[in-house]
Amino acid sequence: MDYYDLPADQAFLISLKSLIRHTDKLLVLRIAGTADQWELPGGLLEMGEKPIDGLLREVREETGLNVAVEQIIAVWDNPVDGFVVRDGRTLNVCVILIGYLCSTAETAVTLSDEHDNFRWVSNSEISELHLAANTDEAIQAYLRLSL
Repeated sequence: MDYYDLPADQAFLISLKSLIRHTDKLLVLRIAGTADQWELPGGLLEMGEKPIDGLLREVREETGLNVAVEQIIAVWDNPVDGFVVRDGRTLNVCVILIGYLCSTAETAVTLSDEHDNFRWVSNSEISELHLAANTDEAIQAYLRLSL
């Protein structure tokens, strides 16, 4: 496929995910309106935004936390058919996700309306969670790193 001729109904998006550690616990957020689906803080990179700036913005918006970014621990893709953009178009997108290991000294989380609960979980508790498709790959990389 010639990417200069990318069809109008297809796109690539970049999403940044933060694996925020406090001592030996990892922060996960429950997606609002779901029975029990958990994900990592993060979201889409805005046009013209540097990845670290976008990550820090998303973390502040979704958790209110200040974090130190340590390293990238995972890069993966998640195809999403039927992604609706603000102008009403429906696209088939390939979301490229980048998982950043971060740390914080803070534990008081202020949630945005995207999430309705949070938990600081140990490695052994992670396997009990129902993880969103945009999160599982980063969690697996985190667990491998923690061994």
